[in-house]
Amino acid sequence: MDGSAYCFGAATIINGIALGKGAAYGIKLKTTAKVTLTSEPGIFEVKIKGDQQIFTSLLEERGFEWREAENDILRVALPDEIEPEVFFRMAVENGMQIRHLVATRHSLEDVFAQAVEGE
Repeated sequence: MDGSAYCFGAATIINGIALGKGAAYGIKLKTTAKVTLTSEPGIFEVKIKGDQQIFTSLLEERGFEWREAENDILRVALPDEIEPEVFFRMAVENGMQIRHLVATRHSLEDVFAQAVEGE
């Protein structure tokens, strides 16, 4: 199903404690995007600071499919009913940090692997 979405946004950066200064800026007052809803799970690139083996064990305990990509990035399939904030909760509860979290589309490698597995 196709549709569109919009978001009003601004951001604030405050370094008041460290520097005694802060800043605020606007990022386009209105951002519009075309969206396509699918029944496929979302694929996220996740990079953590901490023990990656523990993190992947946590993913497996929750039934999330994952595979390792380049530069210590994990590609994780997240079912639609679960919000991406689960990655942050898992990390914080286990003394880790999320350093990279990006929703991705299927790479050419993924599409090729699915095609080969389907034969």
